[in-house]
Amino acid sequence: MHSMVFSSTRPGLSASQVQALDSQLGGGLSNDYKAFLSVFNGGVPELGYFYADWLGEDLWIDWFCWVDENLAAPVHCAEYDSLSFARYKYSGMVPEDTLIIGRCCRDDLLLLGLAGARHGQVLYKDIAHLPGGDRAVWRERKDDLVSSLAGSFGAFLKCLKDEED
Repeated sequence: MHSMVFSSTRPGLSASQVQALDSQLGGGLSNDYKAFLSVFNGGVPELGYFYADWLGEDLWIDWFCWVDENLAAPVHCAEYDSLSFARYKYSGMVPEDTLIIGRCCRDDLLLLGLAGARHGQVLYKDIAHLPGGDRAVWRERKDDLVSSLAGSFGAFLKCLKDEED
């Protein structure tokens, strides 16, 4: 993971900050995601494309969310690329056993499974193709349009590639 290159990253979290975040989320963070946060704490990967097999095409990562002083608390006035803002903006719109870890293709979300069969998996939430623009309907359909990308965060990072690949 240390060989990856990111722009717009924040200083890595300390062990106590990672532990506080994990505790706030009920202890479901995977070890590879904790390691990522301790080194990069969000940012834009230089190799920012991945293949979406259900679409048969490459998609791109806008950014991985960074963790601010609010940790996972939803905050409306947090910076737009932070975990706090993502949890505020998409409150109730993603499966309850997941955490928003990034944005893709302008509108869509990268998720990390926190519990059960999805624990540790990286998932894709297709916000752009949810019906209509009614957030109340989206909240009722929070499990719709969620696709698995990789069995772990580390495996997902290994799948990332350049646009030209």
